[in-house]
Amino acid sequence: MNILVVKTPEELAEAGYKLIEEVIKTKENPTLGMATGSSPLGIYAEMRKNKLDTSRVTTVNLDEYVNLPHEDKNSYHYFMQEQLFD
Repeated sequence: MNILVVKTPEELAEAGYKLIEEVIKTKENPTLGMATGSSPLGIYAEMRKNKLDTSRVTTVNLDEYVNLPHEDKNSYHYFMQEQLFD
């Protein structure tokens, strides 16, 4: 296990982005488990800013509500669309 220590949220976002970018660029059809909430927002912002191509990526939300439609603003599917994919 590698432990990365950073000093700022911005450094964390950049480091997280670089790890995800490496996986996406080196794996044929990567699957990523994506967290929701405020912790990964900086990483998702880096992904948007750098226009990371996620067309070959399958993502799985680590959280979701049962029986809540994807279009509901309280669903994590909606959250990910807003924060990362749109």
